[in-house]
Amino acid sequence: MNSRKESLVSILDQGYPIIMDFIFTSCPSFCPIISANFAYLDRKLLTTADPLRIVSISIDPDHDTPARLREYAKRYHASPRWQFYTGGYQDIISIQRAFDAFRGDKMNHEQLVFMRGSNQDGWLQLKNLITPKKLIEQYENMISGSRRNE
Repeated sequence: MNSRKESLVSILDQGYPIIMDFIFTSCPSFCPIISANFAYLDRKLLTTADPLRIVSISIDPDHDTPARLREYAKRYHASPRWQFYTGGYQDIISIQRAFDAFRGDKMNHEQLVFMRGSNQDGWLQLKNLITPKKLIEQYENMISGSRRNE
């Protein structure tokens, strides 16, 4: 993880399978649960050649600096395939709106995970995804469906 500016479009349009969420590092509720699930998936696929990209976007850009996001990534032992992003407040709101995930402020955010097998596929929105097993299952189903469409 570094502090360089990148376009979210370029990050999401690389053709790789992507799993994405919106988090904030001081979240007292489900962000740590989703991050733990992402960490499980990341570790589970670490030794595979799977091109998965995991993307976590902070919805608290005032607090979640690149340094704080690096600390958060270390807490979950994130591999290089799992990247954490932040941006300007209005940019973050625009991104959340594009994914129908904006709920007014960070304390009202929902437990949402987004998946896409390739840039040819639409985004799958998962609500209330709790278990690592369910995350792996959804990911494997998405990948097998995406490969059938190639």
